[in-house]
Amino acid sequence: MLTLYAITNYVNHFFGCRDCAEHFRAIAAGIPAEMRSLKHLPQRARAELWLWGAHNQVSRHAIA
Repeated sequence: MLTLYAITNYVNHFFGCRDCAEHFRAIAAGIPAEMRSLKHLPQRARAELWLWGAHNQVSRHAIA
C-alpha cells in the first residue's frame, strides 16, 4: 500500500498535466475503501488492480 501512496505523491508533484494530476489525486482519495473492497485478493494484486483502474479512469478523462 505504501507503493500506491508513493506513486500518488509522484504523480501529484511531477506530472506535467495539472488537470490529469488533480484527477488522479481525486481518484487516489478512494484508495482505502477500494483496498477494503478487494480484501479477498493479496495486497500486491489489489495495488495492481487499483493502479490499472486509476490509469484507465485518468486516460478516459484526458480523452474526453
